[in-house]
Amino acid sequence: MEMIRELQEKIQTSIKEGRFDHARKLLGKLTKIKGLSWKDQIRISEFYSWIGDPKFGIKVLGSPLSQSELDVVSTDELCVQIRLSYMLAFIGAHHLAGRQFQNIERSMKRRNIHLETIFPKYFQYVAHYYLAMFEYEKAALGFEKSIAIHGPESDISKYAQIGLADCLDGMGETDRAIAIVSKVIEQAKIEERILLAICFQARGEYLFRSNQMAAAK
Repeated sequence: MEMIRELQEKIQTSIKEGRFDHARKLLGKLTKIKGLSWKDQIRISEFYSWIGDPKFGIKVLGSPLSQSELDVVSTDELCVQIRLSYMLAFIGAHHLAGRQFQNIERSMKRRNIHLETIFPKYFQYVAHYYLAMFEYEKAALGFEKSIAIHGPESDISKYAQIGLADCLDGMGETDRAIAIVSKVIEQAKIEERILLAICFQARGEYLFRSNQMAAAK
């Protein structure tokens, strides 16, 4: 629907400009529209997480499905469940998120469905889960796969590169981590405020941990 697309564009612009209250009002209108697709559900969930309202980002996705349900639902619903697993990890429900990721991967294998085909963001999502669990090598592989799938210049890959930098920092390769986020900063547009804020904070933390106090300020 044209109205849905227009609202999503306005919400995205508001978020990029840091006008979160305005984005919340628009999201309130969007969520009341009937007939939202699975892609709309996921997009709304992304918007809510970006403005710091993850619980609403979970609510729009529904409830976690059991293994038997995952084995028979549509691939569209599987994509929603992948996003839900990521959001559960995002709010700290790591045990539940990990179980759901495992169940989804089992279903994909049984049904001979390739994750990169139905939902390429999966690899970035599961990488964030592994990063939260301090499993840096597994997380790094997920971020690298995500960057390879989407291309280094895409918005998704820009954030995946920050995740990869976090992994490298966790593995003691802080200089590489600093180089990655510095490159993202150099290539970012001035209106990409959230991306730049995350990068500057990450780089400051890397510099601080590597005892480069003056540069970290």
